[in-house]
Amino acid sequence: MVTAVTAQDTTGVHAVHVPPHAIIDAQISAVLDDLPVSTVKTGMLGSPETMRLVAERLGHLPLGVDPVLVATSGAVLGDGAVRTAYVDCLLPVAAVITPNLDEARSLLGTHGAPEELAAQLSASGPAVVVTGGPGDSAT
Repeated sequence: MVTAVTAQDTTGVHAVHVPPHAIIDAQISAVLDDLPVSTVKTGMLGSPETMRLVAERLGHLPLGVDPVLVATSGAVLGDGAVRTAYVDCLLPVAAVITPNLDEARSLLGTHGAPEELAAQLSASGPAVVVTGGPGDSAT
């Protein structure tokens, strides 16, 4: 399902478009009505409304959440409202989350070692795998 479209190149993200809520909801319905869905894995969701929709419509399934907040180029892909929606809506229903180190720090609003961040994030329920960036170790 398409939940966000970006215009990006090797230098950064130039534009982000989030499809209308009704289109994303229709995509979810189309898949659920057609296929036996056993697990869901998210990528960039783009807006708090999309995150709430995913939690409401798909939170009953094992949910893997990649909280896309920062592009590899360092461009911010999610503002404070997006970060809050991840924490309030998706993390409580997720089975596993896979933030990179910068995303883990953003979700928690703090710096720390990957192991510490994973432990703090797992307090909301999900298993956590904090992935590293260049020069960072991953947990």
